[in-house]
Amino acid sequence: MKIGNGLDGSHRRGAALGTLFARRRGWAVATLAIVLAAVSLLPAARQRASVLAAPGEYTARGRISLWLSGLETLAERPLTGWGLADHSALIRAHQRPDATFEAGHYHSNPVQIAVATGLLGLLAYAFFQGAIGLLLWRRRGSPYGLAALAVWLAFHLAGFFDWSFGDAEVAYQYFWWIALGLGAAASR
Repeated sequence: MKIGNGLDGSHRRGAALGTLFARRRGWAVATLAIVLAAVSLLPAARQRASVLAAPGEYTARGRISLWLSGLETLAERPLTGWGLADHSALIRAHQRPDATFEAGHYHSNPVQIAVATGLLGLLAYAFFQGAIGLLLWRRRGSPYGLAALAVWLAFHLAGFFDWSFGDAEVAYQYFWWIALGLGAAASR
């Protein structure tokens, strides 16, 4: 059946879908749809997602305990922190009764950086990362700039829940993609 503009319903839906994906926001919608489909359809992903939202989950409780002990530790040296080192002994010395596991880092980039370098170091880190994010945002029209912006965002979101710089393979990939994105930005 033809509708006003000469297109049947399926062609209109296809045209609407094409218009959606022709825009940049279409990539965000597609990514979100893929993640939701994976969580819905893959049993392991569904199980992990349900565990992450459970307030009594073992690793979530342990991370929250580490973050709180990190903030208590930071209060003792708020400006310059405790230095860049393995913080196992420091964590043990400030371990809270609700801790669920031993750790050598605080399982959060902001907490780890604050404890190691103090509030001055955390502000410098935030300024530096914000400047990188802004440069990448300005070059999101480039495929490398857009990919680097996605990596930058994913790295920082994941970094709220783990010490991303502590895994060399993660940090190397982060720096590689940021360099590609900034290189693409500089070449335009």
